[in-house]
Amino acid sequence: MKLASCLLLALCWLPFSALHAQTVASLSRLAAARPTATSASASRPDQSAPSASQLLTGTVLNDNEEPVPGAVVTVLTEPTNSASTNSAGLFILRSSAVKPILQVKCAGYIDSEQPGNYTKPVVFKLTTVPDYERQLKKRGKAVEKAYKKVQ
Repeated sequence: MKLASCLLLALCWLPFSALHAQTVASLSRLAAARPTATSASASRPDQSAPSASQLLTGTVLNDNEEPVPGAVVTVLTEPTNSASTNSAGLFILRSSAVKPILQVKCAGYIDSEQPGNYTKPVVFKLTTVPDYERQLKKRGKAVEKAYKKVQ
């Protein structure tokens, strides 16, 4: 019985230890890539170098002031920089743009853009597309019809 327990423990531990080794290796590579502090900043630990990027935070709400989960928030000047809102409609992005322009997209809502200096959390209010369900149903029927025609 003890041998079986030890074997089970070893089988469970091996994947974890491999994952741990990969995580330690990744953190070591990141630490090596990080620039070291200069002697001037080391002598003044209370002063840090200004960050080239800023943290952009905010909330996406609908017409009824309810959070919109799954909305995609993109920095237009950095098209590969985007995030999805969580279940509370919150998002967090880091951007190096001086005056970033944020765009919010979500199915069933009209796209929204806001330029500005985001020193405080921003609130996006999305308006619903009129007759969205009807339009979606109509497009679905058109796709089915085209598919049947091709077959």
